[in-house]
Amino acid sequence: MEILLRIFGNLFHLYYINLLDLPYGLFKSFLGEDNIHWGTEPAFKITITLMVFFVILYLVRLVHAGIRSAVLARKMNKEMLGHDVREPYTARDTSFVEELDMAQHPLHTLAQLKKEKRYGRMGELYARLNQPAESARWFMKDGQYQRAAEELAKSGKTLKAARMLYRLGEYQTAARFFASIEKHKQAAEALLKDRDLPGAASAYAGAGLYGKSASLFREYFLTSQDAPKAQEGAADLCYRWLQKNEFTGNLTLEQRNELCILTGKRFLASGRAALAATLFQEGGDTKMASEIYKRLDRMQKEGLPRS
Repeated sequence: MEILLRIFGNLFHLYYINLLDLPYGLFKSFLGEDNIHWGTEPAFKITITLMVFFVILYLVRLVHAGIRSAVLARKMNKEMLGHDVREPYTARDTSFVEELDMAQHPLHTLAQLKKEKRYGRMGELYARLNQPAESARWFMKDGQYQRAAEELAKSGKTLKAARMLYRLGEYQTAARFFASIEKHKQAAEALLKDRDLPGAASAYAGAGLYGKSASLFREYFLTSQDAPKAQEGAADLCYRWLQKNEFTGNLTLEQRNELCILTGKRFLASGRAALAATLFQEGGDTKMASEIYKRLDRMQKEGLPRS
């Protein structure tokens, strides 16, 4: 405490005596010795101190206002990112004008857009003018491969669109395009690339490759580290195929029973005990099925909801 008092005392002496003596000396010379009395020095130095304090306070507030304004401007720019901010009295969207120009002067409009390298805009114009093949061409040049694939599909070239998406690594979308034209095997291969084993298994089943489908479902259920909800979704997918005779009829009894039990375990873990019991029973694990049914009956007697 004594050290702090000594430090503050030294600072006060440095400011009040050493620093303020210079302006006070000038002030005293200006007034003359006859006009100086005992209160002049403290009054002068206190006035100067207050003036300095208010100037510093004003500068601090000025800096604070500048920082606050910059932060607000940055926040506003971030919030407005992606929005079209237009000048007053200007057209909000020039697309209608460009479409009119396209209809009246197609070559000139396209030449201008091509010169400006606005390939995406060319793709949009061709799409609105119902020319999907040309639209796809320019979307591809602009790097908008998803849009290009959609336009290729509209022009009847869905297979080409799916293959393009597959090469680009858009496996889920490629699989959707393959499946839409009954190319289930190619859809399965795309989903395998994306490590979507349940999706690939279902696609292989759609292609009639039931043994391969069953193997993939089995591999997923035995090795998956996915969240419980994702595993339940895979179980739903497998269960739908287990209800189809063309699927189960092409599996060995061992394959069918194992899939029933693996699927039942997922339903049991997700709280769907009644469905799990049915699957355990169909899979030949009557002991587990019986235990689940007993538990469900006990819960019903106790007035608890059955899953």
